[in-house]
Amino acid sequence: MSMARNENARSADGGSAIPTRGELAYEVIREAIIAGEFEPGMRLRLGELTKRYGFAAGVLREALPRLVAEGFLESQAQLGFRVVELTPTDLAHLTEVRLLIEAEALRQAIRHGDSAWEASIVSSAYLLEKATTASTAEALAPEWLSAHSRFHAALLAACPNTHLRELSNHLRDRGEIFRAWGRGAGTHRDVAAEHRAIADAVLARDEDEAVAQLESHIRLTASVYLESDRSRLVEKE
Repeated sequence: MSMARNENARSADGGSAIPTRGELAYEVIREAIIAGEFEPGMRLRLGELTKRYGFAAGVLREALPRLVAEGFLESQAQLGFRVVELTPTDLAHLTEVRLLIEAEALRQAIRHGDSAWEASIVSSAYLLEKATTASTAEALAPEWLSAHSRFHAALLAACPNTHLRELSNHLRDRGEIFRAWGRGAGTHRDVAAEHRAIADAVLARDEDEAVAQLESHIRLTASVYLESDRSRLVEKE
C-alpha cells in the first residue's frame, strides 16, 4: 500500500494500526483502480480477483461495496461490480468541486501550519521532484503516484477541519483515475515546476498566490486529460 493516507493510520497507543484483510483488499484494489490497472467499465469478477490478489471471496465482498460508496466502482444487480465509466461531465464536475474544497483547505492550512508542517512540505516536495520524470507513462509508476499523494496531502495537513481535509484527499484520489486513463496526457507540461510554484507560495504564506497556483494546476490537469484521450470519456445517454 503506497498512498500517504495509509501511513497515517495509528492505533490508540501511537503504534501502527493493523489492517484487517477486508481493509487490505480495499486498499489494494483501490490503488489498482487509481493506477489504471483496470479499464473503465471493466467487470471485476470475484474469482479473478481472488486469483490475482489471493483474497477470499468473503473478504472481497466486504471490500468492494466500500469502493462503490466512494465512487470507484458501480454495483450491478445480478452482475456484481464494475469499474466506473468516466465522462467529460464527470471530470468537469469533479474539477469544480476540487477547486472549491481544496482551495479552502489550503487557505486554512496556511493559516494554521507550523514549522513542522513547513518541513513536511519541503521534504515531500523534494521526494516528488526526485520521482518526477519527463514521461507521463513513467510518472504513473507507483513511486511517483505515492510521492504525488504525499505532497498534496502534506500541503493540506495543517488544515484543522478534518472533514475538509479528508474530502480534499478523496477528491484528489478520484482525479488520479483520469491521470491513469489519460496516458500520454500533458507530456508538454512541466509538472515539477507547477508543484514547485505551489510549494513556494505556500511556504511564503501567500494564500492568494498559493490558491491561484493550485487552481491553475488542477484546471490544467483536467484540460490535458480531456485532450489526450476523449475515446475513454464518452458521455452517457
